[in-house]
Amino acid sequence: TAATAATSSSMFNVPLPPGRTGQAARQQRCGSPPWLPNVLRALHFLGWHDPPSLTLLVELGVLDRVVRLIADATQPPAAKGWGAAIVMAIAWQVGLEDVVVATGVVPSLVHQLATSEDVLVLQYCAGALRNIAYGSDERKRVVHDARGDVTGCLLALLRHRDSLVREQAGGTLRSLTAETNGAFRDSLLASGILDAVKPLFFLQDEERGALQAVGIVRNLAAGCSEHRDCLVDGDIVPLLLDVVRDAANGTDLSVVSQACSALHSLWALPRARRALVALEADVVFRELVSLANSRPGLREAGRHAAALLQGLNSLKQVVRQKRWGGSCKCVRH
Repeated sequence: TAATAATSSSMFNVPLPPGRTGQAARQQRCGSPPWLPNVLRALHFLGWHDPPSLTLLVELGVLDRVVRLIADATQPPAAKGWGAAIVMAIAWQVGLEDVVVATGVVPSLVHQLATSEDVLVLQYCAGALRNIAYGSDERKRVVHDARGDVTGCLLALLRHRDSLVREQAGGTLRSLTAETNGAFRDSLLASGILDAVKPLFFLQDEERGALQAVGIVRNLAAGCSEHRDCLVDGDIVPLLLDVVRDAANGTDLSVVSQACSALHSLWALPRARRALVALEADVVFRELVSLANSRPGLREAGRHAAALLQGLNSLKQVVRQKRWGGSCKCVRH
C-alpha cells in the first residue's frame, strides 16, 4: 500500500518520451497525461478500501496536488471527478476533515458544482462537500459561506437527471441542516429548500434520495418552532405519514425511522397534531408498532410511533371528554 501510494504521488507530472504525439501530447501540454484519471481512480479505490492509506496520501502530498488539479481549468472532467473522489474519501476519515478544509479546496468544489455538467464531477464534488460539512458547525460554515451560491447549486442539483448526483447534493444539504445554532436552517428555508426536496418523496425506486430528503426534513423539524411552522405550512406532514405507511411495503427502514422522528418533533405544534388526527395517523402508527415487534430494524421507528400513538389516543380522549362534558353543562343566560 505504501509503495503504491508513493509511486502514484509522483505520477502527476511525468514528461512524455521524445517523439510522443497525438492525444497524449495534447493532454500533456494541458497538464494532464492520459493515464492520470486511472491513477486517481486507483488511489480513490485504495483509500476507500484501506482507510489508513488516506493518511499516507496526505503525508505524501497527494491531497495538495489533487486540490490544485481540481482548481486547474485545463484538466479534463475525468481527472477532476476522480480527484474530488479522493478529497471525499479523505474528508470522511476522522481526524483529516480539518486538514482537507485547510487546503482551501472548498471554493473549487463549489465552483465545479456551478460550472460543470459532468456527472462524475458533480457527484464527487457534492460528496466531498457533504463529508466536509458533516459533524462540525465550523466546517459547515466554511461550506455555507464559500464563494459562490452553494445553496442555489445544491438545490438545483436535487433536480438533476442522475440519481447519485441528487443523493450527494441532498446529503450535503442534510449535513448543513444538522447544525446546532439554526442560522443555516433559516437561510435554507428562505432559499426554498422545502419545494426542492418534496419531489424526492415521490420518486419511485429511489430510496437513497428519499432518505436524504427525509433526513433534511427531520433536521429542520428538530429546530425552533418557526422551522416546524414552515414544515407544517409546506404540507410536509402528509408526505412523512406516507413514508411511514409504506413501511409494510419494504421501504428502507432508516427512511421510516427518520420520518417517524420528524413527526415526533412536529408533534409539539397543535396544527401538526390536528393534521395527524385528520389523516387518521393512529391507524398507521398502530400498524407500525405491530411491525416493529417482528422486525428489529424498525425498533427505533416503533418507539417513535408508540409515543405518537399514545399522544393521539390521549388527544382523542380529551376531545371526547370535552364533547360529553359540554353537553351536560347548563347555559347561563
